[in-house]
Amino acid sequence: MENRNQDTRDDVSKNVDDLCELIRKLPIASTLSNVALRTYMIEPSSVFETETLSISAEYVTWLFVSLNKSEPTPAELNDVVAEDHIERLRDLTNKIIQSAKEYSYAEREKNVQIGDRIDDILVATRIANMSIRGEAYPHHLAIQLHSLFDPFSSELKSKLGFDIGEAVAIYESLMKMMNDRTQRLVSLFLRDSEIKSLQLDHMPTRPELRELRNEFLRSAFKEIRPSAHEIFLVTCDEVSQASHCDPFVVRSFLEFFTICFGQSDSTGGRPTVHEALEQAPFLKLSSDRWLVHLVIYSIFRFRSAIEKALEGNAALWNRYEEHRSQYLERHAVDLIKSTSVHASGWTHLKYDFDDGDGLKAFELDGLVLIDQTAFLIEAKAGGLTPAARRGSRSAFDQIKRLVDEAQQQSARAARYLRSVEDGCFRSSNGIVRIRGKKLSRIYLLSVTLDSLNAFTAHKSWLLKAGIVKRESAWSVYDLDLQVVTELIRGAGEFVGFLEFRLAADNIDQFLITEELDWLGLFFNLGGQPIRQFNRKVMMVGDWAHYINDYYAGIVPGNPAIQKPRLLISATMAMLIKAVEKIGSPGFIDAIVTLLSLTPEERECFTRRVDELWRRRINRKVLGFRMLLADGSVLCYTISRKMFKGYAKLAKYEFRADLAICIREKSKGEAQACVERYPWREDANMKETIRKFRERTQSHSRPIVSG
Repeated sequence: MENRNQDTRDDVSKNVDDLCELIRKLPIASTLSNVALRTYMIEPSSVFETETLSISAEYVTWLFVSLNKSEPTPAELNDVVAEDHIERLRDLTNKIIQSAKEYSYAEREKNVQIGDRIDDILVATRIANMSIRGEAYPHHLAIQLHSLFDPFSSELKSKLGFDIGEAVAIYESLMKMMNDRTQRLVSLFLRDSEIKSLQLDHMPTRPELRELRNEFLRSAFKEIRPSAHEIFLVTCDEVSQASHCDPFVVRSFLEFFTICFGQSDSTGGRPTVHEALEQAPFLKLSSDRWLVHLVIYSIFRFRSAIEKALEGNAALWNRYEEHRSQYLERHAVDLIKSTSVHASGWTHLKYDFDDGDGLKAFELDGLVLIDQTAFLIEAKAGGLTPAARRGSRSAFDQIKRLVDEAQQQSARAARYLRSVEDGCFRSSNGIVRIRGKKLSRIYLLSVTLDSLNAFTAHKSWLLKAGIVKRESAWSVYDLDLQVVTELIRGAGEFVGFLEFRLAADNIDQFLITEELDWLGLFFNLGGQPIRQFNRKVMMVGDWAHYINDYYAGIVPGNPAIQKPRLLISATMAMLIKAVEKIGSPGFIDAIVTLLSLTPEERECFTRRVDELWRRRINRKVLGFRMLLADGSVLCYTISRKMFKGYAKLAKYEFRADLAICIREKSKGEAQACVERYPWREDANMKETIRKFRERTQSHSRPIVSG
């Protein structure tokens, strides 16, 4: 393996030398415009795809700004790159990037063989850093940016020359300009029928149409190539007119995000993510002309670039840090509350607890209570350094602070709630009392302002490497949590996903590097428990592609796509919605039980519910009950009189510790009740069951699953 890695390094070095020699001969505007056109408009089916060739456009750009010491002359701006040179450049670039990934994969293979979990995590992080772009959907990110920076508009105007509202408006205008210009150029070379096919780009169930679109674009590419730079070259006046922002504001924005030529390169020309290019993706090619070919991902670096500028003013930075923390706490609580009309939530809580070291005062960033379920939230607004995101060992100290420290804080609050009859928290609005002994479920969440997907999407690696302690806690990026709560239908389904997600942290056989892939897998499996995959099976894939397609479809001008949903029967979906609507005590446990049914139990349950509604005129057939594979009991009835005692009777008869009964009042409303306590012998219950059987014919032959 060592010899193979050495050969790979030698091949990369030679290809890098050849690529640098080629780039020194090529015109910058035409070359980078053509690379961007192929990267963002032709190759991927969606700009939100996990695996794109974005690194290729960034890599070639970095080579141009590091190899060239000054901006091009006016005459060079109009030079057109030859087609064979573009193909040669793309070929070398792809070989270098592929070799770099193959080398990293070989390193991972070696680490797995010797059991080095720490190096395995770092190498996986480097691979993700080269592959993944766009850790959020732009419209979510724009809202977050407004929430963070709107209170500091005057300070930003004074320091930077623009505020966040103007920055977002300019970004959106640039994106529209690029799309309109591309469409105009394409329309010169394609027939009307082919142009219409371009609108089918984001249809997830029709991959052949997406390929047809790309085929059309490839056929037009040769014709577009000489004019490609017209798409990405802009002036201040053009952007000012499009964005309705003052020319001074536009110039300040473009200058702020402009990278200088003559960058020093310590990587030997090898592909990686360079912080300087991330923070400043625009190239100034003359006194009033900018190349904005990397604009598509510029919004993802607005926050880090602006924060870096604010750090120079200590007083301003302290105010911003406090506001940023408050935003994250409030937003996390609001997102979880949004899953249910029955939710209550609080932020910035204090409580007194003896955790083994005497009575002390502690803090909890957020708490949400829904039904008999509590969500304990710790918000971490700090982030990873660029070196940590690239996979340096410094990442682990930062992960401990952002993930492990947060989950230990929320775990302490959970211990407090479980130790008292009534939990007492102090908030700015008064005392918050939580019946700790009445809670059936407590979940720990650490919400971060930076995406830590490269580390936390598969926390089992961190657990086995000893980086974090084994607490059942979900570490999630703020805007990933927003997507989850937008697509999930109700608090019961949200808790079902949390159970699914937390169980995944204990299974090694998954290669998933994006949090939303877990949501996509949850939807695809119909919410069934992940324990069925606790075997030696490798689960790999992009499970979030139809989530990406949906959010791409809400962009103006793109065809709308159906919202991703849990793949369950119409009867099951209707019943879960009905239980959620009423929100009777125990409704979350009832919904989670429904989602936890095995495929055979689901089929049996759904069939009996449908059958019961068809035969509801027969008042002797009022319900049924099932003994589930996990030993619990699930009852269903349409009788008001049977509802309250039905679960108790079934629980005793089956000697179960848990019984859940669902009473469907109508097709849109259903109640739930939960009986959860250790089974014990009871002579009175035996007599009650005997009399109950005499009154109804439907219970002489109970359904037993498995």
